[in-house]
Amino acid sequence: MARQTRRRSSRRRSKRGPVRLTPAMRAAAFAIGATVVAFGLLTSLVAVTGVIQIGPSTISTKLESMTPNDLRPSECVGAGIEVSHVTSGGVNVVGVAGGDLILASQDTATIVGGTGNDCIVAGQAAQVDGGGGANDVCIGSATAAMVNCATQIRVP
Repeated sequence: MARQTRRRSSRRRSKRGPVRLTPAMRAAAFAIGATVVAFGLLTSLVAVTGVIQIGPSTISTKLESMTPNDLRPSECVGAGIEVSHVTSGGVNVVGVAGGDLILASQDTATIVGGTGNDCIVAGQAAQVDGGGGANDVCIGSATAAMVNCATQIRVP
């Protein structure tokens, strides 16, 4: 049987034994470790909160009253139509005396404006009658039958 030989390590063993830490060295090591951990947490916190900052000037409240004129489409504003009533809904919608803003619902079939200058947004209504006003603006589908409208705007 062959004899195994042990190789001698080129590294010398220390005769001093393990290094013993003094209380001052332990305190210094703890302080360094705590500083590294605190810095890592602070860096993470800054990275997270830096993404979701909201400036104080971006939040505000504004109260403002609205009139029927504020709801007019630009086509009616350009025509100079002043409205005092908003009428909407139903299968047959009939405006009142004065300037009306008439808004069709999905089920509206017929719209008749009143005696004033009206702004009629007919949607898919089949029949649109501007009524007795001389400057009615009718906005409706390409297939709607429009009468008594000074301006007809057809949308697909």
